[in-house]
Amino acid sequence: MKKRGQVVIFMVLGIVLLIAFGFIFFVRNIFFQAEIDSETQSKLSDVFRSDVFYTYVSSCLDEVSKEAIMLIGKQGGNFYEDQGGSIPKTRVFPMNDYYVSYGITWEPENPDFLPVGSYTSFPEYPRQDDIMKVSYFGNNNLPYLCQVDGPNQELKGGIRNETCTIIERRTGDFTFKDGYGPNSIQEQLSDYIKKNIKTCINLSEVPELSGLILEEGEYNITVIFGREDVIVEASIPVVAIENNQRVIREPKFSTQIKIRLKQVYDLAYFIVERDRRRLNFVKDASQYSDFMTKTLPNSGRFKQGFSLDIVKPYSNHNEDLGYNHDTLIIITDAYSKIGTESFVFMFAIENRPPVLDRIHSPHAFTEAPLSKYDFIVGTSSKIHFKAQGYDPDEGDLFYAYSGWREDFYTEFDYECCVNIDCRNRFQECVNKLDPIPRGEIKWTDSEEYLDTEREASYTTTLTDVGSHNVTVTVSDQGNLTDWQEVSILVVDTPVGFAEGYNNYQGIDNSKASLEDPYYLDASQSVSLILPLVIFNWYDVTEPFDFEGLQEPVLRLPYYDFNIENIKDKNSFTRLGTHWIHMTTSNKVSFSDTYIFNATVHQCLPHRNPSSPPWPYNTVSDPFMADHTCCNDDFTYADTNKICYTYVEYGTIEYFRENPLTIPGAEGIVQEEIDVPSGYGYQNNVYRRTFTRKCSGDRGNTCTGDVRITIELVESCHNECERPYNFLTSQQPPVRNPISCQSTGIYHYTQIEGTGYTTLEGTRCDDCGHLCEREGYWFQPPCCVCLHEPNAECEPGYTPLGPTLEVIPPYSCTMCCVLETEECEHDYS
Repeated sequence: MKKRGQVVIFMVLGIVLLIAFGFIFFVRNIFFQAEIDSETQSKLSDVFRSDVFYTYVSSCLDEVSKEAIMLIGKQGGNFYEDQGGSIPKTRVFPMNDYYVSYGITWEPENPDFLPVGSYTSFPEYPRQDDIMKVSYFGNNNLPYLCQVDGPNQELKGGIRNETCTIIERRTGDFTFKDGYGPNSIQEQLSDYIKKNIKTCINLSEVPELSGLILEEGEYNITVIFGREDVIVEASIPVVAIENNQRVIREPKFSTQIKIRLKQVYDLAYFIVERDRRRLNFVKDASQYSDFMTKTLPNSGRFKQGFSLDIVKPYSNHNEDLGYNHDTLIIITDAYSKIGTESFVFMFAIENRPPVLDRIHSPHAFTEAPLSKYDFIVGTSSKIHFKAQGYDPDEGDLFYAYSGWREDFYTEFDYECCVNIDCRNRFQECVNKLDPIPRGEIKWTDSEEYLDTEREASYTTTLTDVGSHNVTVTVSDQGNLTDWQEVSILVVDTPVGFAEGYNNYQGIDNSKASLEDPYYLDASQSVSLILPLVIFNWYDVTEPFDFEGLQEPVLRLPYYDFNIENIKDKNSFTRLGTHWIHMTTSNKVSFSDTYIFNATVHQCLPHRNPSSPPWPYNTVSDPFMADHTCCNDDFTYADTNKICYTYVEYGTIEYFRENPLTIPGAEGIVQEEIDVPSGYGYQNNVYRRTFTRKCSGDRGNTCTGDVRITIELVESCHNECERPYNFLTSQQPPVRNPISCQSTGIYHYTQIEGTGYTTLEGTRCDDCGHLCEREGYWFQPPCCVCLHEPNAECEPGYTPLGPTLEVIPPYSCTMCCVLETEECEHDYS
């Protein structure tokens, strides 16, 4: 047992010793490898810190970066796929050994700037007068300047304070370059330098690194845009392998290139944005100096040292190369140089169609269908096409005319309007004749076209009436065009005719007066195509002048008047012959002046037996009443002529209590008259007569002296000492004569045409009085009393016949007779 335990102890001890020796060997190897790595790392560090190595790599970085910057500037901000870049070479402008990209491309089907109403398809392609020279003339195709979330995105101090944000953002611009986006110049430079720097750097050629196996990782290139320079930073991961051991280092390099790429790009962007929206950004050579000295410097983007060239190198090339008429923009920065070579940024502008101003002459017609016409003129009118085109690319322009009066002409058949309504169907009377015969004027024969080869004119004739179209086309050197189909309406010249009339039958219409309305009538004037809407009247004698009236008939006086004040307001104030001139217009042309005469008199002897003159007229229009005070020789009657008489009959008491009222349009009321007592029997019949004479200064009114007379017609004595007979107190005045009537021995007055009922041998007079044969009489309304058996009289009165029923408010006692009543004279 004891021996077996010792063996176990020795075995355990052996295992411990084995583990210890293994650990010591492992640690020794680690320290040995560390010693080897430390040597390799030290060796690499010394190499990477050496001036020789830094200069070697930095010179490569500097050389490749400068080459990249110069090339991307000459190519308008792009590296193409066959150059090691990322941009497909779809449309480029070849220039020597470079491929210049297009800063502006023409894509009319997809405009990227669409202010409301500013862009439509041809031929309504933007016109300068409609849109104030601002619209769509191409897309901004410049590449973005900086990459999204790139080194120029955030403000970190130092050079990175220079961001790439473009201030001029425009709402609705679908391809707006706000400075940041895919395939930016910044990103393309980084990729291009990364690919090409490897062709310059060969670490195996560095003597200090001989004997090492080197593996280069992915190069990291950062391009930073400053205002005055471009910074390119590079880091090169290197793996050194020696004795199967790997050591990693990532040295960093940078170069500062004094090229103002960002500022040059800002100018290029400014030019593109202006040129694709404004026709006159760089208009022509004569304005080029102003553009260089005023427009660009005021923009803040044209820096000292900058120069600008605008060239079309292939515009005269006989062969169509696809870019013969495109424009090349070259921006040179003399302050940015690589050696002796200045930095150049070039981009092309695709040739774009010219713009034709709208050819139009404003007219007064705003409603369809006349509103569609560009010109509405009359015969013998000159039509002047002031054609004006503008080329966004500042090239030469050419103008052509076709259609009416260039390829064919027309003749209007006036007799055709006898059978059709030319107001609505005038084009049916237009005959087209083709071709234009020798001697007929064309647009291109006009003096304006021969002088300018742009503007043209034509003067219409009587045969040109109708609707016509002329196409005006403007073309650039690349045969791109804009055009307008100019619509023209030639209307006939109005033919004026006028006459006057006084509206009184039996009096010559050429005669007017100082006191009567007179009518000037031009309704028989003729205009075939358009209605007549303007009438002008002029009287040489007065003179009076009415212009721009819209109705063909003018009533004089023109302003409000009545029969009382017409002489003060009448346009005729002078006697004798008046020569009246009339012109009329359809708002396009005026007729020749039509002249006729009217003879003005004091008055017009219009006769109307059915109506006395004003103010006693019985017709609604006082001017149509009888002109009693106008003599047949058109002069005023003198003041002795009676022009109105009115007669009525009645008692004196009626006349006293009822002032005279004259019937008619304006009655005259007489004050209450004072008739002396004892004037006669109260029942006497009198005639009241009203007469008026002419005033001597009017012929159609009766406003002279007034006279009222009262005359006895018949004496009707009273039968009893009772209140007087109210002859007409319950009857309206009448002109018929009235007279005394009697029944037996009793007298009363009776108005013709009246009759009251009698009661028991009695008779009611016209006032409602009752006379009794036995010598008694009583007051109304007993004439209409009915029998009432139970009626009683007041004391002292005796019932008259049967008891009578009375009508309130009278009492029955009024139908009784006083017992002591006696009759006058010899009556019992």
